[in-house]
Amino acid sequence: MEHEDQSSVSDIFLELASETRCEILSLLAEKPYRSTEISKKIDASIQETHRNTSRMTDAGLIVKDSDGFFNLTNYGRVVTKQIPYFEFFRLNKKFFEDHSVGKIPDKFIQRIGSLKNCQKISSVTVVLEHLKKIESSAQKELKLMVNQAWEEEGKALIACNKKGVKVRVILGKDTIFPKEIIESAKKVNKNLDGKLSEQRMIESVPISLYISHNMAGIIFPNLKGEVDMNTLLQSEDPEFRNWCEDVFEYYWSQSGRFNLEKTRIL
Repeated sequence: MEHEDQSSVSDIFLELASETRCEILSLLAEKPYRSTEISKKIDASIQETHRNTSRMTDAGLIVKDSDGFFNLTNYGRVVTKQIPYFEFFRLNKKFFEDHSVGKIPDKFIQRIGSLKNCQKISSVTVVLEHLKKIESSAQKELKLMVNQAWEEEGKALIACNKKGVKVRVILGKDTIFPKEIIESAKKVNKNLDGKLSEQRMIESVPISLYISHNMAGIIFPNLKGEVDMNTLLQSEDPEFRNWCEDVFEYYWSQSGRFNLEKTRIL
């Protein structure tokens, strides 16, 4: 039985080891297509399409109905939903040579394909400008989980507060607070309306999240686990934002009372 299971797993990877077959599976995830339509959609010859659809039919991934339309089987649909996971890492291979997914739970890493439709922002100055954009775009609620504080962010939080935006922030004992902005941070806390602002603390922030109602951003740590403000992944894609929200809510449920004195001051 163990040998059969291992063979089954290798068979799945073998079927996905073709860009053409992955294209066909992704296409059929939208709706059924006839062979000629598939050929046009993926820009392949009829012969090549027939060869791959026959192979995937034999593998149980797709099935041809009585009207000549190819459909995903239930098994094929489940397999196809895993393609974005590998696509995300393929598109960001170079990025993840220098960055880590942090210590977030496996259940979120397994869904990381949800981040596929994102824009990569580079350089600290540009990253900060985009973070300001995310924060200023908030209308009802702004959610932040950060491991590095910066003065302009404090001003942005006060601005959100003044226009009635509820702000929820998660910080860690490893969150970096440069000495020169500690006083500013204290002023921020005094100026925030307690009904509209909540700060919570966890032991360590694994990744930084910035979430407004219509966009979100993620800053992944480098391979040493340190915050890297040089690169931001950002998107208005609902799937991307939902992933960020779910991670945020998970850590919010694990958080405790915020204490500035327990943060990392440099």
